[in-house]
Amino acid sequence: MLNIFANFFFTDITRHFEPIQSQTDLIAVQDVDSGFNGNFRRILLTKK
Repeated sequence: MLNIFANFFFTDITRHFEPIQSQTDLIAVQDVDSGFNGNFRRILLTKK
């Protein structure tokens, strides 16, 4: 239910980053908890 609200205003909170990243040439340099007990993350990426 919360995802419907968040998706309308912000982003899909049920999205998993790792499967998306595996389809790219990007490397996660930094992965920081951004609140809500790890439900949000700030991820810094770089090219290979």
